[in-house]
Amino acid sequence: MVSMNSYFFSQLTTLNKESAKLSYQSASGEKLRYGSDDSVSFAKILNAKQNITTYENLQANLTNTGIFNTASDSSIAEIKTAAEAVKSEILKAISATMSSSEYPSMATNLEGIKDTLLMLANEKVNGQYLFSGSDTTVQPFVKDSVTGVVTYAGNTESKMIAVEKNTYSEQGVNGLDIFYYDSDGDGTSDRSYFDDLDEVINALNGYDSSGNAISGSEITDILRAKLDDMNMGYDSMNVAHSVLGSRNLIFENAAEHISTKILNYKTMESTYADADLTEVAVRMKSLELIYTSLYSTISKLNELSLVNFVK
Repeated sequence: MVSMNSYFFSQLTTLNKESAKLSYQSASGEKLRYGSDDSVSFAKILNAKQNITTYENLQANLTNTGIFNTASDSSIAEIKTAAEAVKSEILKAISATMSSSEYPSMATNLEGIKDTLLMLANEKVNGQYLFSGSDTTVQPFVKDSVTGVVTYAGNTESKMIAVEKNTYSEQGVNGLDIFYYDSDGDGTSDRSYFDDLDEVINALNGYDSSGNAISGSEITDILRAKLDDMNMGYDSMNVAHSVLGSRNLIFENAAEHISTKILNYKTMESTYADADLTEVAVRMKSLELIYTSLYSTISKLNELSLVNFVK
């Protein structure tokens, strides 16, 4: 009888463990409570969770980068529009129908465009300067309060952003790429669009780059020369804009790729972690019947034992 009781106690212990497992699955919707329930599946669940966390962090960074890139693209488009307005003004100034008496007002207009260009060159998004290079905390362009000369204070490096595990890509373009160009064909960006614009403004106000007074054909000659130079500057802006577009496309593709990976890992996690609640309900009902049967058997055995004892 002792061995029989031990057997039934063992059966009850097993059933109680199964009942606790099914109750947990029913309440939480999770298949596994402990790693020991299924070590292989548990390891796959942990791997999926870790990858989900990693890729969701990458996704968040790419979302911020997307905002940065969109703002950069928009700013360069506006910079090019402003540069086109400058070209239009210069063409009007050198046309035969333009009176030199109108030059000062054109110079004032170009000063306004210069301020607009400077504002766009120093644009920020989420506290980061768009065109300062790798250190987005540095204001890229600085205007001298006395001379009005604009200089670049950023660097020529690019901020590197993760697009995959241990894989990085360049973010944006720097201000040197946008506002400087190669004036002598030696492959070095040595001339500033802002400097050219200053010379145009000075000429319209009646002065050359050294501050000497000029008039008539001298002004026209300077404007024609600067128009050619500024066309090269505009070409440089276009190249920078194209490079930005190519880099932005890398991030857009990376964002789509990472979204797919997150979905796949979540599907994997669900496959191994989610309990089949219909199956759980069926098993709980079956367990209930087993409990009933076992307790009935124990009860009958106890009755037989009591009869034997009376005899």
